[in-house]
Amino acid sequence: MGSSTPSKLCHTTPNSTTFHNTLATLPPDTLEDAAQAWAQQRSTQLCASKQKTAQEQCDPNPASDPSPLAKPAVCMDGKDVRGASKQAQDGRVMLFAAVEQGTGLVLGQMQVDSKTNEIPALPELADKLQLAGRVITADALHCQQKTA
Repeated sequence: MGSSTPSKLCHTTPNSTTFHNTLATLPPDTLEDAAQAWAQQRSTQLCASKQKTAQEQCDPNPASDPSPLAKPAVCMDGKDVRGASKQAQDGRVMLFAAVEQGTGLVLGQMQVDSKTNEIPALPELADKLQLAGRVITADALHCQQKTA
């Protein structure tokens, strides 16, 4: 038997340069969409796992429907990105995000146009996410008929 290098015996982690070069060539929307899809999938898995555990502990009839409030609430809020004003042409970078309470998963985020505020961002981001059956919390700024 000849000598083998460790890299041929098992999988090794790619060099950080490989990650940098790969991610640098992706369009930002592609990366954001992939991260958003992963977060939605992970949220669904965590929810299903919690519901199964709760049913096994509390419900002798596993065929019953889970509680409609079993899905974690989602907080939607916008924040200025600290330090980004020196790097941006407009002098301001604001992101609007949807974060799942309890798990801390960022279900999605988007950049807010520099000439507007986060009011139009909430419905736009909400349309991209699977939020049916969830409680949504947001700033008082979003207490508007169109948003509701």
